[in-house]
Amino acid sequence: MLSLRKSYNTGIVYYGYSGDLLSIIHPTLRRSMPKESLEKWPVNNCAEFSACNKALLKGTCLNALDVYTVKTYYVWDTV
Repeated sequence: MLSLRKSYNTGIVYYGYSGDLLSIIHPTLRRSMPKESLEKWPVNNCAEFSACNKALLKGTCLNALDVYTVKTYYVWDTV
């Protein structure tokens, strides 16, 4: 998965990818994240989480973000 958060105040885009296990998590996200994931993987593994964390670490307010997420596929060149 690929997720992006776009600040509608500045137009800056923050990207996140599934599998981005983050070592530094913004305190706002840390306080609001569940203690246990509802999935097989950790909460901070999600693309949306990663993109939001990057935006918060750069000083963007959560209320100023739009989010877009798409499922991505890898296509391997067989030639």
